[in-house]
Amino acid sequence: MDKKLLSDLLFIPVMTTGIGDGLAEPVGIAWGKHKYKTRGLCSPKLYTRSYEGSFTVYISCVITTAAVYSTVRERAAILSARS
Repeated sequence: MDKKLLSDLLFIPVMTTGIGDGLAEPVGIAWGKHKYKTRGLCSPKLYTRSYEGSFTVYISCVITTAAVYSTVRERAAILSARS
């Protein structure tokens, strides 16, 4: 696999985490009316979250993944055409 192609694929979780978590808090604070409690990974502590903030993370992940995937797919098609 091409190194550039692999680095683009590894870019997906970085972007989804950065954008999704960055937008979730302000959206949850401003418009979060429906709350739920959840535990953190390997933590007994309960955290309060909102469905609106969590949905923002989900949507940003879908959009970011689609945007990066389209770029990766184009690059993969170009590389396979060269072979």
